[in-house]
Amino acid sequence: GALPGARRRGVATALLDAGFAEARNAGVKTMHLEVSEDNPGAATLYRKLGFRVTGRRPNYYRRADRRRVAAHLMTVDLTDQQ
Repeated sequence: GALPGARRRGVATALLDAGFAEARNAGVKTMHLEVSEDNPGAATLYRKLGFRVTGRRPNYYRRADRRRVAAHLMTVDLTDQQ
């Protein structure tokens, strides 16, 4: 994750947009990622950029307190974006 002082400044959006452009130039049509269900800020960012939840991995991450957290699998279709 980003350092607290670097959050909400558009850096992640700019990096992902640049990655989308490079991927499109390379002929990539679909990108996938995963995000823990206890990270709503990241999930919101990904949805804003066009990603949709396409799956779930229960108990995928283990936190320091040994609690298990699911991973949400997300996908974006790069052919739908400018």
